[in-house]
Amino acid sequence: MRSWIDSVSDLFPRWVQSSILVITLSLLGKGLGLLRELEVARLFGVGVPADAFVAAYTLIFFVSRMASSSFLVTMPGLVVARCEQGGPRVCWGNVFRGLLLVSAGLTVIAALLLPRLVPVVFVGFGEAERRLTVRLVEHMLPLVAGWALVGALGGLLNAHHRYGGYQVALLVGNIGILAVLWLFAQQAGILALAWGWSVGIWIGVGVLALLLRNELRDIWRWEGWPAQVKAVRDVLGGANGLFVWFMLTQMPVWIDRYFAALLEPGSLSSLGFAQRLFQLPLEMLTAVIMSIWVTQVAEMPRARVAHRTFRLMGRLALFTFPAAGLIALFARPIVALVYQRGAFTAQAVNVTTGPFAMYALGLGFHMLSGLLVRTFQARGLSRYPIMVAGVDIFLTGGLDFWVVSRGWGATGIAATNTLVAAARVAILSMFLYLIIRRSRWSLREDVSVLAN
Repeated sequence: MRSWIDSVSDLFPRWVQSSILVITLSLLGKGLGLLRELEVARLFGVGVPADAFVAAYTLIFFVSRMASSSFLVTMPGLVVARCEQGGPRVCWGNVFRGLLLVSAGLTVIAALLLPRLVPVVFVGFGEAERRLTVRLVEHMLPLVAGWALVGALGGLLNAHHRYGGYQVALLVGNIGILAVLWLFAQQAGILALAWGWSVGIWIGVGVLALLLRNELRDIWRWEGWPAQVKAVRDVLGGANGLFVWFMLTQMPVWIDRYFAALLEPGSLSSLGFAQRLFQLPLEMLTAVIMSIWVTQVAEMPRARVAHRTFRLMGRLALFTFPAAGLIALFARPIVALVYQRGAFTAQAVNVTTGPFAMYALGLGFHMLSGLLVRTFQARGLSRYPIMVAGVDIFLTGGLDFWVVSRGWGATGIAATNTLVAAARVAILSMFLYLIIRRSRWSLREDVSVLAN
């Protein structure tokens, strides 16, 4: 007798099953991420230690997630290309060693560069706060190689249609972070959070290595230095474009935090707590909608892309903008309900409420801009989002300078984030409309020439 699993497998195509698995694991990871943030808020609240951690995490996140996100996307194509040329055993051995070499190199670069960036990026910090930030960066350096390997190994699993590995690694990573916090926070303070991130990510690496244990045996197969150097070049070369994209999209975050560090102590951490609380509904909606939309738009006839995209944007706007207004209206009770316990006092709620309300007002704009960016990328038109990312940098810098000089503090910086997202939606929508209009005009000319 056929099992119910076989019946479900017949009912849904494989890509639908994979999407459901990835979405489910992503949502579970977001739930654990929220629990992690609740514990961080309870243990440390807002203030100098939390500010220092947000600063250190900003620097470490930039390098580690840049590598992780890039490798997650590029590894499937790299493995397929190399395995077709040299056979699977040669492919796996060279690629694994190449990943280890690149990850180690990124860690060395981070160790040399990031501590020196602390006084440059966070000029508003006092000497004690800078020293604490540097110390946190040093304790989080293992995160660089760990996150790079999580993205790379997750991409290698995807290459063999074994989806969900990346999400599983992040999920167990959050469990590791929570465990370290519960064990060491009382003794080590904010350093326990840095340890937790490093330990959690490497637990994720261990889980992925276990899933790839058969392929990892080929790491001992040596084909000579020329083949190994080529593998390292392939690993880096495939990710170069994504490195650039990630750097451009992260620069506004650095600008926001540069100006937040100029404000009174606690501003940077309150901005961080507000942003993470706002990102929870955004990322959950994005995980569900974008994974389905990207597949559809990649296969869609070009003439229908704009119409279908604008129609979906309209439907999303009908839901997200009223929801954003309601969240902003009830910002204070939401922040108090989620965060107010332990070290996160009523005063911390007060300084976090304004930024959270401003971020919440941008929920619809961020959702629509994410949809547009993925539409351009799925159609092979990544240069347009890259151009708009450059505009984001200039708008963020100018608006942040203006709101901080007027004394609007962290709330003004969060409002800048929403205004920049609105501008991004307007510019990308204009690009999409002009591209489709131009393609239709070219089609009319071709038909006219054929008729004559």
